[in-house]
Amino acid sequence: MKKTMIKGRKCGLAKVARAAGILTLTLALGACASKRGDDETQGTTIAVGDTTQAGSEETATSTKANPVLTTLARTEAGTEAGTVTETEAGTEAVQPTWPDSSEYVVKLVDFKVADYVDMSKVKDLKIKKEDIEVDKEDIESAVLSALVSRLGFELEEKNRPVQNGDTVNIDFEGSVDGVKFDGGTAQGSDLVIGSGQFIPGFEEGIIGKELHDIFDLPVTFPEDYFNSDLAGKKAVFKITVNKISAPPEKPEDAVIKEKSNGQYETYQAFYDSIADQMNLENRRNVIFDKIMDAVEMKAEHEALINEYVQAQLIRLDQTCQAYGMDRKTLLEAYDYTEESYVALLKEEGKEYAKQKLAILGVCQDNGIEFKDDEIEDYKKKLVEEHNLDSVETLMSYMTPDELQFQMFYDKFIEYIDNYKTAD
Repeated sequence: MKKTMIKGRKCGLAKVARAAGILTLTLALGACASKRGDDETQGTTIAVGDTTQAGSEETATSTKANPVLTTLARTEAGTEAGTVTETEAGTEAVQPTWPDSSEYVVKLVDFKVADYVDMSKVKDLKIKKEDIEVDKEDIESAVLSALVSRLGFELEEKNRPVQNGDTVNIDFEGSVDGVKFDGGTAQGSDLVIGSGQFIPGFEEGIIGKELHDIFDLPVTFPEDYFNSDLAGKKAVFKITVNKISAPPEKPEDAVIKEKSNGQYETYQAFYDSIADQMNLENRRNVIFDKIMDAVEMKAEHEALINEYVQAQLIRLDQTCQAYGMDRKTLLEAYDYTEESYVALLKEEGKEYAKQKLAILGVCQDNGIEFKDDEIEDYKKKLVEEHNLDSVETLMSYMTPDELQFQMFYDKFIEYIDNYKTAD
């Protein structure tokens, strides 16, 4: 049966372009952990077409998700055909191999940023403090969610109207012009209100509803929705509220200390840590988006676009390999042909290229460069952070250009963190 995700799409610093530097690092180093036995991955998760937020509690960074976001494990015994392992269900799955990214990654010496982007307006940005502040309501919602996800508090059933931050169990059935569409129906689905998992208007439309309410919710799919058959379309969802749950609103300090193993002495300390992280990430996202709006494209960088396309196709093929499926079958499950999927990747690749060029442009404009000893120190830092056995192991998972771009990306983040806002 074909799947049509109705989940939402968030933007920010970790959009398509963050993958330019982190793409290899997160996947490769995550795989390193598996390779060393730190993460006994038994399979992979197919996320084709899934446009949910991909950020974690730790980073709180929202992402504009790619059509394929899959973390794959590599094994020391991997061959060109992959390695067969046992899944939790007892069935066999292939652990994919990891192709040499040097075949498609553009070398940094080939970046002539000024030929492709105009960075002149970046220095004149005026960003006000109120532009980067997080709403108190959003912080409170995130704190409630973190009580469950990070400290293990149990949800408590509520018999009151739905509030932001609640977890609701719902049945829903979507239709466009009175006709149901594939993937728009579910029973007993849990949804955290305010998480941004679903398309705009969906979660907001449930706020204020009562237990066992049955109602019609009109929404409009985003114009850039990944499924072109639904993009921009008006839809109606028939929704039933089965259960309303929420974490305890303000646990005792002693309980917070116990559940956090002493990391947080009080509820307020826990609250402040979440608020500080959200404010930091929101600041980064807002300033990043402002920078990107100020950057003007002069010409498309075809090689960078191809870099993105090839990286995503490799992810797709590794997912197919892991599940013993061919590319055509997997894409058809999400209403793609190979042609339409590649076309989508090329469009995303344009944004990827723009952002990678902008990151390098900011670094160049600020005279950032690295000496050999700095590069070597950075390698050792990554080896230690990710519990690898040697620099050689680290560099078996990434090219020197990918490593150096990661260094530029870190400096770019420092630039954002030190960006002066207007009073």
